[in-house]
Amino acid sequence: MSATRDEVLACIRAGFPANRWAHVEFLLSAYGTEPHERERERVQLAILKISDGSEEKVRQHVATAKTDYRDVLFWADRPEEAQIDPRERDRILETLGKLGVTIARSPTKENSMERLTIPQNIAEWNERGRHGLPGHLGMEILAVEPDEVRARMRVEAAKRAWNGYLHAGAVVSLADTACGYATVRNLPADAKGFTTLELKSNFLGTALEGDVTCVARPVHKGRTTQVWDAEIRSEKSGKTIAFFRCTQMILR
Repeated sequence: MSATRDEVLACIRAGFPANRWAHVEFLLSAYGTEPHERERERVQLAILKISDGSEEKVRQHVATAKTDYRDVLFWADRPEEAQIDPRERDRILETLGKLGVTIARSPTKENSMERLTIPQNIAEWNERGRHGLPGHLGMEILAVEPDEVRARMRVEAAKRAWNGYLHAGAVVSLADTACGYATVRNLPADAKGFTTLELKSNFLGTALEGDVTCVARPVHKGRTTQVWDAEIRSEKSGKTIAFFRCTQMILR
């Protein structure tokens, strides 16, 4: 089933106040910018359908669609499949707890979009990521300034591919973390956070041992989007092994 832009605009006007139409249309415009993001208008209609007049849900579902638009289409066609009875959820969590499995509960409506607090020193930046992927991969944040973030990561067996080379995913994770921290450092005063719209990388080499370092610098720091570039080098050889760029959407 195809859809038209006029249908998308009509749905926006039916579900949101007139003074928010342009902003909701802007949020939706983030989907459909890449070749793999298919059925633009149909997916945008699905996003509006499952967002229930909430701009925050529009943001979240746009981010989901950019990863796999089929999830959004599925939820729109079968909304009951995307929900779980709270009592059933609690029963499942209780059962998992008895098995020693801890599942983080989703944020409540009241605190789901509290503004990200900005660490005040390097120790706080490193502590913020200690229990997440940055800590798991042993990343160390070296400096966080308005126009530059520097980070370092040790090349270890767990971060190598089967052929012994540093895994590309580990390199991208380092760059993405540096650029993400840079975005947090530069959030506008009225912003609550950000989400990544796009990222890409170009690999020129690899590293077999020692440390790799990353330096992230801004290309564009706007009120609605930020674009950051990162360069990753092998400390041992001094050579650049990858370039990275990401586009971030600022959330309010």
